Amino acid sequence: VVQVEMYEGIPGSEDEPVWQGVYTLRIVNDEITSGIVVISEEEFSLGIGSVTLTIEEEMDNPFDVSFTGLPESVKEEEDVTVMAVGTYGDEATFRWFVNGRSRGINANEYIFSSNSAGLYNISLLVSDGEVVGGHRQPVEVLQATTEVAADLASLEIGYAGEDTSANVTENVILPVTGLNGTHITWNSSDESLVNCSGLVTRPAHSAGDAAVQLTATVTRGTVAETKSFTLTVAKLPQTDAEAVAADKELLEVGFAGLDNADNVTQNVNLPSSGTNGTTITWSSGAVETISTSGVVNRPDYTGESDVTVVLTATISRGGISETKTFSLTVKIILQEQTVTFVSNGGSLVDPQTVYWGYTVGEPTAPTRVGFSFEGWFTDSELTDQWDFIHDYVDGDITLNAKWGDGYRISFNSQGGLNPSPTYITVGYGLAYGELANTAKVGHTFQGWHVDPEGEGGEVTPDTIVAINADHILYAVWQPNTQTITFDAQGGLYDGSDTMIVTYGQMYGELPIATRESYNFSGWWTGLDGTGSLVTESTVFTGTIDRTLYAKWTFDVIVGPAGGLVFYDNPNYEIDGWRYLEAAPYGWYDKETHSAGTYIGDDDPYIQWGAQGYTVDPPATATGIGTGAKNTANIISYHDTLWTLYPEKGDYYANPKDYYEGNDGTVAAKICDEFSIENEGVIYDDWFLPSKDELNFMYQNLQMQSKGGFSWNYYWSSSESNDEFAWIHEFQNGGQYDYAFGGRANAYKVRPVRVF
Repeated sequence: VVQVEMYEGIPGSEDEPVWQGVYTLRIVNDEITSGIVVISEEEFSLGIGSVTLTIEEEMDNPFDVSFTGLPESVKEEEDVTVMAVGTYGDEATFRWFVNGRSRGINANEYIFSSNSAGLYNISLLVSDGEVVGGHRQPVEVLQATTEVAADLASLEIGYAGEDTSANVTENVILPVTGLNGTHITWNSSDESLVNCSGLVTRPAHSAGDAAVQLTATVTRGTVAETKSFTLTVAKLPQTDAEAVAADKELLEVGFAGLDNADNVTQNVNLPSSGTNGTTITWSSGAVETISTSGVVNRPDYTGESDVTVVLTATISRGGISETKTFSLTVKIILQEQTVTFVSNGGSLVDPQTVYWGYTVGEPTAPTRVGFSFEGWFTDSELTDQWDFIHDYVDGDITLNAKWGDGYRISFNSQGGLNPSPTYITVGYGLAYGELANTAKVGHTFQGWHVDPEGEGGEVTPDTIVAINADHILYAVWQPNTQTITFDAQGGLYDGSDTMIVTYGQMYGELPIATRESYNFSGWWTGLDGTGSLVTESTVFTGTIDRTLYAKWTFDVIVGPAGGLVFYDNPNYEIDGWRYLEAAPYGWYDKETHSAGTYIGDDDPYIQWGAQGYTVDPPATATGIGTGAKNTANIISYHDTLWTLYPEKGDYYANPKDYYEGNDGTVAAKICDEFSIENEGVIYDDWFLPSKDELNFMYQNLQMQSKGGFSWNYYWSSSESNDEFAWIHEFQNGGQYDYAFGGRANAYKVRPVRVF
């Protein structure tokens, strides 16, 4: 209630106020309240006086007023209808506020929606005549990450008919909204092919198919993700005119042998169809010389002259036709030519009769004892060699045999390195002399042999050439053997520690190893399952002795408290405990954590502790079995920190007096205070794991996709200095003794216990 009084004179004197008014309004904590008091002009004619304003605080609502329909949290862009309720009259007026700012709405219903994550206060003021009642309620707007991810995963482009992304012929459907309330916008790498509305423009047939990338941006509130699609827009069908023009350009007459358009001696090839589906018909200016099917009738050699014939091709498809002409000269029938072979001391070779313009059939090579045949040559100096594939007869010719000083002896390394040299020339009856060098990985050279399998004895430099012809020497190899040593990496197995393997052959039977609390995952060339897995069928390709290492996978079991056991202590008879058990997934049951309101079952975000203060006694131990002691030291230190700094007081109540970024949570204390009942037994002996204990939890649980851990950083109880403690990245296994924000940063926490 605000009471306003105007006096002539001084308030509190014997004089009564000359004017007064009583107003009821609602002043909301942390919000702005404004208003105007109107005093009539007549009141000011009384002379000098004063105005008194009295505010009565902490008033209850004059009538019942509240609103319903507002949950504790909503997602970005989610509409929530809030409805005023209470005992106010029918003539009541309403004012709605968000974070102290009026929404300008006079209605008993308000629709709240925000596209920005954060904490909002929704306030309602109801005026019922001269009195005002109010109600305020907070709501947290959460990022719409899940909705965007879901719509992004399900987003697809719609195609018409039998179209696919690899063959687009019609317009495509580009969704603009998602099932979870998201907005979708599109970007095209080539608007001329597919625009952002899905309109498709196909390229011309001659341009070929074209690729275009469409990128969708899925948004809701402040969350935005993209997804790209690659489409192939099919070229337009080829028109009849395009097909005819293309086949006309490609069309040629086919000639045989040395023939060409100016020298036709054999039938020609006249295509009847084109590659683009056209039909080709022919007409001849002299069908008696070249028919429309390409048959050539040459003039007789008795003195008639050559004949020039014009061939006309008509290329057609649909209703389109074009012509193309070719002028061919048909030669008179040529005479037979004689090819004579001169063996120059070798065995005789019969002559051949060949028509002009044809090739010569290569005869069987002549032989000559002690010499190697090197081919036929057209000149007596034996410099111009005849090519039986590409050379054509244009008259009577004589071909002369050329002989080398010996036989060509080639080397075949049979899978080894290229021999050096690749061949030698040795006369018949002489020693081979120096032979080629070669090598083969994983094998020992057994010498050169005439037989590929090494039969008949080795050929050495002193061996006499007894083969009266060119021939090949073959390398013969013996595969090497190597020793394989087995390292069980803490396990046991029956049999020998070693075995012998042969290069290029399978390993064969391998030993089976065993280890308590672990599953055997095979033999590997590297430690901890690195390198390659070796099985009985693996082919050995090594050139040196090798060690194979056993890979072990921890045999995860459920512990007595319902969590997963991730470590088996080999020294349990000495240490007095055997297993490390992680708290079950969903262990945290508080309503808040360092990230605000706690929702779901994931591990909470908690601060390590006071930033800039060194735990005493220290919590620097990192090994297995040290987490419980670290935890006790951390809790004791924070519980008594006020005794060292009495001016700052209790750390949990006044964390910001110790460091501005601290919120009073301590990861070790959260773990220590945790308890769980399983099968009637209460387990309350939990602690924050040390650096090495946390590492085993990562290796034996997270890397086996067990335990429900997050791909995030986790706190250990191992302190590194007064600002940092060791953290473990559960995405890639990295361990770090520093973190952005130091101990005041909030990371994930999972308690463990021993038994």
